[in-house]
Amino acid sequence: CLNKANASSQHRLNLLSTAHNVLIEEKKEHVKEHQAQIDIQPLVDMAMKHEHDNPQDAVQLLEVAQQLVPNDPVVEHKLQQLS
Repeated sequence: CLNKANASSQHRLNLLSTAHNVLIEEKKEHVKEHQAQIDIQPLVDMAMKHEHDNPQDAVQLLEVAQQLVPNDPVVEHKLQQLS
């Protein structure tokens, strides 16, 4: 009964909105931390091993590495070289 009365109260909606925004920010931070822990070096190594024989495969491996760790300078440089 009390819950129904408060269901659309501005104070409750503001609290829910604030809580939602906090969760969004925490998720972003968690994703950043997780990305920092991902080791993309094996993907880069594999791409370099195959860059002459299968350049398209190398590009695809580097693109996966770039998705896992965006803005990695080594990956970006190698992609530019192969493109």
